Amino acid sequence: MEQKTDNFNNIFRFTVELASDISRTIDIFGTDDLYQFANIIGKAFGFDINYQFGFYNIFTNYIVSDILPIRADFNSECYELFNDLGFTEDKGIVGFSFSKKAKGVKGHLIKNIFVPNKKMLFVFCGEWVFLITCVHTIPSEKKKFTASIVNELTRGNSPTELGFY
Repeated sequence: MEQKTDNFNNIFRFTVELASDISRTIDIFGTDDLYQFANIIGKAFGFDINYQFGFYNIFTNYIVSDILPIRADFNSECYELFNDLGFTEDKGIVGFSFSKKAKGVKGHLIKNIFVPNKKMLFVFCGEWVFLITCVHTIPSEKKKFTASIVNELTRGNSPTELGFY
């Protein structure tokens, strides 16, 4: 279920962990959507977000297919780029399983999904699984804010993207 915050202009701070020693801290406006969030995550780790991805409120019993994407409890909160591209469970691609509960990433705003301490998984290209934690919100009077990587809180070097090829 989507949760709403009262402050339209909140900046959300996230810790995004690829491994225990590789993480990035990202500040993003609450009115940015999950598609924009995925792109700043990619930028933070040196990845080009040009493959399938999704955000999942799943922490147990998840399976990443050989190619993509994550599949698990279909009643869990999930947002997938596949949905924005017009693919649903009944229009699935051979070899993939789609959740009828999945929503798209475009237009689903950060402020309607995250609250402090909420965790989700971000899965990119079926191989890369990131733990996302909303650390806190920062009230802002700004009308516009460009998502940013908080460099002083960066830990570890990014791996080579798509190292399995």
